[in-house]
Amino acid sequence: MHFDIETKSTKHQLNRDLDFFEISSLLHLKNASLEIISCFEKIQNSYHNIRILQKAVLFVFKIVLHHLNLFFFHVSPRKQGFMIWGTLNQ
Repeated sequence: MHFDIETKSTKHQLNRDLDFFEISSLLHLKNASLEIISCFEKIQNSYHNIRILQKAVLFVFKIVLHHLNLFFFHVSPRKQGFMIWGTLNQ
């Protein structure tokens, strides 16, 4: 009878240990899942910031390109005309 009580007690303790292990594992899994979600949110925010930066750079590039086009249309035709006229006369 004494042996049977120890066996039941040992089984009960083992069940409690397993329950604690399962709960502990689930808590670790939950924390790991929250960390992964947090990382994905940071990546999404970074991606959003990169998209904003990309749009800003593209906007500045378009402005620079527009001014370069204006510059070349005002300056370049005279030079090109002179160069073409010079090569035709040679």
